[in-house]
Amino acid sequence: MSARVSGRAQRPGSRAALRPFVADDLEPVLAAMRAGETVPAGARGGGPSREAVRRMIASSGELLAGRLELAIEAEGRPVGVVEARAPRGAFPPGVFELGIQVWDPRDRGRGHGTQAVALLAAHLFGGLGARRVQAVTEVGNAAMRRALERAGFRMEGVLRGFLPPETAAGTGDCAVYGITNDEWENDREPWT
Repeated sequence: MSARVSGRAQRPGSRAALRPFVADDLEPVLAAMRAGETVPAGARGGGPSREAVRRMIASSGELLAGRLELAIEAEGRPVGVVEARAPRGAFPPGVFELGIQVWDPRDRGRGHGTQAVALLAAHLFGGLGARRVQAVTEVGNAAMRRALERAGFRMEGVLRGFLPPETAAGTGDCAVYGITNDEWENDREPWT
């Protein structure tokens, strides 16, 4: 089982690919995050810091401390980040949760998120021995819900009041989506 991702993963004919971040991504990623008002993990309020983005880039492409972050590349540039999380003790072995950000609103709605989710799921099932991949998103996040469904994930339920109301747009209710390795193997057609 390789925990390191090298090179690009791309579905034939697609416009998006996954790859590790590289040092040259620092300035464009920082600008894109600031334009999209997104914050990388580990950053504190006020937008992303250069150091937080530098740390994300340095650890990209390798499953470290239960976290794998990859660049979503489209049109030759990073447009977002997709990550898999499997913190020790948080999930049973073989269970990963994914998250995604497409930074600039102009890059959203173009299928990059759906392709990124599917490519990451393929890597988790094929390269890291995942038994299950899941994602949680706010009930009102129609775009993310569509991306997950198009990638083959099924809605499994709602976590009522999961997010604090001050950080959520609405009730704080979140939809839980998941896909198992068996389901992935039986429905490979769209993504492999």
